[in-house]
Amino acid sequence: MLIRNRLEDLPALDAPLHLALGVFDGVHVGHQAVISRAVNAAKQEGGLAGMLTFDPHPIRVIAPNKAPAALLEP
Repeated sequence: MLIRNRLEDLPALDAPLHLALGVFDGVHVGHQAVISRAVNAAKQEGGLAGMLTFDPHPIRVIAPNKAPAALLEP
């Protein structure tokens, strides 16, 4: 598992990358489905699967007064 905090820090890849995008501050059933789709697509194409999440939560930037409390800290 690679953890990178900036897109610029990602290594060059020689395989297709399938990303699950979201705010994964608690991996509930919906998140599990999104992640599974990325993993299954990567397996079918001989690629890699990954997750791209956001910190802070996008709504904290757009409308801070409407931001939900974080379930987990990064």
